[in-house]
Amino acid sequence: VGSFGRKSWPENLARLVPGAFPAPPLDLFTADQPLQYRMTDDALLIYSVGPNGVADGGPSGPEADGQSVNDDIGLRLSIR
Repeated sequence: VGSFGRKSWPENLARLVPGAFPAPPLDLFTADQPLQYRMTDDALLIYSVGPNGVADGGPSGPEADGQSVNDDIGLRLSIR
């Protein structure tokens, strides 16, 4: 279920075209760039760069201190 019926997570969102998406989903804050997608040791991150237009590493995790300037908006899916 967590891997969309695959044995592993795709390396990028473009790998889900055309199966899951007709085209890579675009980031509304960049107008012409796809959403950010990356894996960490414990999570899959799919996110927008947010209002500042800069990828700040993905949405803040539960360890965030509330002082970060990170305004990325998206999903953080635990994979462990």
